[in-house]
Amino acid sequence: MAILKWPSQVPFAGPVNGVAAGQSYAAPLVSETEGGPAISRPRPGPRVAEYPWMSPLLSGAEWEAFELFAREDLRQGTLPFEMPVWRPGGCYVSRICQIKDGVWQTDLSFHPRYRVSFARIVWDL
Repeated sequence: MAILKWPSQVPFAGPVNGVAAGQSYAAPLVSETEGGPAISRPRPGPRVAEYPWMSPLLSGAEWEAFELFAREDLRQGTLPFEMPVWRPGGCYVSRICQIKDGVWQTDLSFHPRYRVSFARIVWDL
């Protein structure tokens, strides 16, 4: 199955002030030894980090486009997708992402505008 792309109708550039990455690698594999220190080694696989993501204020049409993308195309937020990700230095690079646990929040307090947020898992930073 092809990786879906972030919908062009939904802005991807959200606020970046105060954004901090979670752990950028999987916990190491640890093997206990008899009478000595445990042996740790890195897990194989891609580098992964978790970032909070928050949209700018969205219009009703932009919010509906996000909801359709997340619920239908991403099967309730469970499939990976390609999205521009902010990198230090102010540039955006395209990366494979996923909505952590398929859970996102919509802030309705700015009506008639909306703000969406979720924990975003980013592969191969």
